[in-house]
Amino acid sequence: MISGDTGAGKTTIFDAICFALYGETSGKFRDTKNLRSEYAKKSEKCFVDFYFSHQGKDYHIYREPSFERINRNGKVTEEKETVIFFYK
Repeated sequence: MISGDTGAGKTTIFDAICFALYGETSGKFRDTKNLRSEYAKKSEKCFVDFYFSHQGKDYHIYREPSFERINRNGKVTEEKETVIFFYK
């Protein structure tokens, strides 16, 4: 069970899990562009690194949402979404 006060971050946990697995958030009213922290520097990559086991197999999913960054020339560049999937 995940519980806590309003605004404690419960939905954020579910959004991170859903984004790692499916590339989407857990609700209709949240967009993946809202997953990036407003406090993150434009040059920093944000990501979810999710490890789990299912039926005796280990899985690892690394996913970065697409985001805009400022390149060396000072122009805005869009970085595409990245996903890497591993299993044993």
